Amino acid sequence: MYPTAKTKDAISKYLTLRGKLHHNFLFVNIDNEPLQRRSVQTRFEKYKEALKFKKQLSPHVFRHTYAKRAIMSGMDAFSLAALLGHSDLTVTCLDRAECSVFFYHKIIFYY
Repeated sequence: MYPTAKTKDAISKYLTLRGKLHHNFLFVNIDNEPLQRRSVQTRFEKYKEALKFKKQLSPHVFRHTYAKRAIMSGMDAFSLAALLGHSDLTVTCLDRAECSVFFYHKIIFYY
Protein backbone atom coordinates (compact mmCIF):
# COMPACT_ATOMS: atom_id res chain seq x y z
CA MET A 1 0.00 0.00 0.00
CA TYR A 2 1.23 3.47 -0.80
CA PRO A 3 0.19 5.74 2.08
CA THR A 4 -0.82 9.31 1.34
CA ALA A 5 0.82 12.28 3.08
CA LYS A 6 -2.25 12.52 5.32
CA THR A 7 -1.94 8.83 6.29
CA LYS A 8 1.79 9.19 6.97
CA ASP A 9 1.09 12.20 9.19
CA ALA A 10 -1.62 10.33 11.12
CA ILE A 11 0.69 7.32 11.66
CA SER A 12 3.50 9.60 12.80
CA LYS A 13 1.21 11.27 15.35
CA TYR A 14 -0.04 7.87 16.53
CA LEU A 15 3.52 6.57 17.01
CA THR A 16 4.51 9.70 18.94
CA LEU A 17 1.47 9.37 21.20
CA ARG A 18 1.95 5.60 21.64
CA GLY A 19 5.65 5.92 22.46
CA LYS A 20 8.59 3.56 21.95
CA LEU A 21 7.95 -0.17 22.41
CA HIS A 22 10.07 -3.33 22.52
CA HIS A 23 8.74 -4.46 19.11
CA ASN A 24 8.06 -3.00 15.67
CA PHE A 25 4.33 -3.75 15.38
CA LEU A 26 2.24 -0.76 14.39
CA PHE A 27 -1.04 -1.66 16.07
CA VAL A 28 -1.10 -2.75 19.70
CA ASN A 29 -3.58 -3.70 22.38
CA ILE A 30 -4.10 -1.97 25.73
CA ASP A 31 -0.99 -3.72 27.10
CA ASN A 32 1.14 -2.45 24.18
CA GLU A 33 1.47 -5.96 22.81
CA PRO A 34 0.91 -6.69 19.11
CA LEU A 35 -2.74 -6.71 18.14
CA GLN A 36 -3.80 -10.26 17.35
CA ARG A 37 -5.63 -11.23 14.16
CA ARG A 38 -8.65 -12.48 16.10
CA SER A 39 -8.88 -9.16 17.97
CA VAL A 40 -9.27 -7.32 14.69
CA GLN A 41 -11.89 -9.80 13.47
CA THR A 42 -13.82 -9.44 16.74
CA ARG A 43 -13.85 -5.65 16.38
CA PHE A 44 -15.18 -5.93 12.83
CA GLU A 45 -17.97 -8.22 14.09
CA LYS A 46 -18.79 -5.78 16.91
CA TYR A 47 -18.97 -2.77 14.59
CA LYS A 48 -20.98 -4.70 12.02
CA GLU A 49 -23.58 -5.53 14.67
CA ALA A 50 -23.63 -1.98 16.06
CA LEU A 51 -24.17 -0.55 12.58
CA LYS A 52 -26.73 -3.26 11.70
CA PHE A 53 -24.69 -3.85 8.56
CA LYS A 54 -26.22 -6.63 6.47
CA LYS A 55 -23.40 -7.40 4.02
CA GLN A 56 -20.23 -9.33 4.78
CA LEU A 57 -17.69 -7.20 6.66
CA SER A 58 -14.23 -8.43 7.61
CA PRO A 59 -10.56 -7.55 7.20
CA HIS A 60 -10.51 -9.89 4.20
CA VAL A 61 -13.36 -7.96 2.56
CA PHE A 62 -11.28 -4.78 3.01
CA ARG A 63 -8.35 -6.54 1.33
CA HIS A 64 -10.53 -7.58 -1.62
CA THR A 65 -12.01 -4.09 -1.88
CA TYR A 66 -8.53 -2.55 -1.94
CA ALA A 67 -7.41 -4.98 -4.64
CA LYS A 68 -10.46 -4.35 -6.80
CA ARG A 69 -10.19 -0.56 -6.50
CA ALA A 70 -6.46 -0.67 -7.22
CA ILE A 71 -7.01 -2.61 -10.46
CA MET A 72 -9.96 -0.45 -11.49
CA SER A 73 -7.83 2.66 -10.85
CA GLY A 74 -5.16 1.40 -13.21
CA MET A 75 -2.63 -0.39 -10.99
CA ASP A 76 -0.84 -3.08 -12.93
CA ALA A 77 -1.33 -6.70 -11.92
CA PHE A 78 2.30 -7.25 -11.01
CA SER A 79 2.41 -4.33 -8.57
CA LEU A 80 -0.84 -5.46 -6.97
CA ALA A 81 0.46 -9.01 -6.59
CA ALA A 82 3.57 -7.66 -4.84
CA LEU A 83 1.52 -5.44 -2.51
CA LEU A 84 -0.75 -8.33 -1.58
CA GLY A 85 2.25 -10.53 -0.87
CA HIS A 86 1.44 -13.01 -3.62
CA SER A 87 4.40 -14.93 -5.03
CA ASP A 88 2.55 -15.79 -8.23
CA LEU A 89 0.33 -13.63 -10.42
CA THR A 90 -2.18 -16.47 -10.83
CA VAL A 91 -2.90 -16.31 -7.09
CA THR A 92 -3.82 -12.64 -7.47
CA CYS A 93 -6.06 -13.46 -10.41
CA LEU A 94 -7.85 -16.19 -8.48
CA ASP A 95 -8.13 -13.93 -5.45
CA ARG A 96 -9.84 -11.28 -7.57
CA ALA A 97 -12.24 -13.51 -9.48
CA GLU A 98 -14.80 -10.77 -10.17
CA CYS A 99 -12.07 -8.63 -11.75
CA SER A 100 -10.45 -11.42 -13.72
CA VAL A 101 -11.69 -10.32 -17.16
CA PHE A 102 -10.54 -6.75 -16.53
CA PHE A 103 -7.30 -8.08 -15.03
CA TYR A 104 -6.42 -10.19 -18.06
CA HIS A 105 -7.48 -7.37 -20.39
CA LYS A 106 -4.96 -5.04 -18.71
CA ILE A 107 -2.18 -7.66 -18.86
CA ILE A 108 -2.79 -8.45 -22.55
CA PHE A 109 -2.88 -4.82 -23.65
CA TYR A 110 -0.09 -3.69 -21.32
CA TYR A 111 2.47 -6.22 -22.58
